[in-house]
Amino acid sequence: NLINYLSKMFPLLFLANIVVLVAVPTRIQKRRAKQREEERTEWIAGVSHDIRTPLAIILGNTDMILDPEAGTDISKYTEQIKVQGLRIRRLVENMNLSSKLDFGFGKFEMNKAIISKLLRKTLTEFINQIEDEHFQFDIEIDESLDNLELSVNEDLVERVLINLVH
Repeated sequence: NLINYLSKMFPLLFLANIVVLVAVPTRIQKRRAKQREEERTEWIAGVSHDIRTPLAIILGNTDMILDPEAGTDISKYTEQIKVQGLRIRRLVENMNLSSKLDFGFGKFEMNKAIISKLLRKTLTEFINQIEDEHFQFDIEIDESLDNLELSVNEDLVERVLINLVH
């Protein structure tokens, strides 16, 4: 009776296994695709935010240059425009690199960097970009970490640090 019962149930069990073998990976793949799309959307929103900040500075500086009543030093504003334009160019390059990496065409370039120097450089650039004198920045790095060297992508680390300060 048991063998007879199993012989009748075998096709049903076989069919159920096939359904599970097809349905589970499909569901997992859909979940991963949805998560990847959400991460991509967040990343695009972050890059858009990063680009809007230097654009606002550029547009504000051009308004100051074009205002005949301002009587300001144009070289100061043109230098800020140049710095922010270069920042936008780096952001676009990072965006292109990320896109290439997603499709397997790019190489994530990491270089050795002394982290304390990178922190100081980034903070100095940030301080030079702001005009509000209400903000003061100090950086304290333990002496034992002063020469710490890591393999990083400096542009991306700089972007993270600037976003944290903002």
